Formats: sequence, C-alpha cells, structure tokens
Amino acid sequence: MVKLKMYRFFCQQNPVVKLQLMRRYCSDHYGSLLWDLNNPLVEDFCIAWRKGLRRSLDLPGCTHSLFVPVIRGLLPLKYELSFRQAVFIDKCLNSANSSVKFVSRNGLYI
Repeated sequence: MVKLKMYRFFCQQNPVVKLQLMRRYCSDHYGSLLWDLNNPLVEDFCIAWRKGLRRSLDLPGCTHSLFVPVIRGLLPLKYELSFRQAVFIDKCLNSANSSVKFVSRNGLYI
C-alpha cells in the first residue's frame, strides 16, 4: 500500500528520478545471498521486480523481459543475484577467520 502511494506521488517525475528511486529502495534484496536460485519463487520475484521496473520507467507491459534490464544498464536480476552469491562464497572461502574458511570449504566440497 505504501509503495502504491509512493508511486502515485512520484508518477509525474522524470523517468530518471524514478529509476534512481527504484534502484535505491527496491534493489537491496537483503538475504538473497542465501536463496536457492533454482526455486520457482525466485523467478516469481524476478517477474514482480521487472513489472515494477517497467512501471517506474513508464514502459509498456509488452516490453520483452530481456530488454528491461538492458534499458536500466544492469544485468538481469537473476544474473545479479547469482553474481552476489558468487562474491559471497568467494569471501567466505578466502576469509581471514579460520572457522568461516573451514566451514565454507567443507560445505562447498562435501
């Protein structure tokens, strides 16, 4: 409900401003490092995110889903989530903390 009120408030703004607001407030994806990206709910999340992005950029609903991320200048959301997971795993594997390093290596190899 709050997001709808915000959209109504900002609907007359420049699309660049709306895109910046979308990036700032809707692109954090807290906890996504631990998501199972093969879960069908992740694809539902990506669809909802693309719909919000289309709406914030005033793009028609028939804009192909492959073009929406390109228009905003970033990777598709599923690739971005995969990249974040890879960076997280790399940080765990190369951690200065021996316990984190041990658990992550054993978890990865076993």
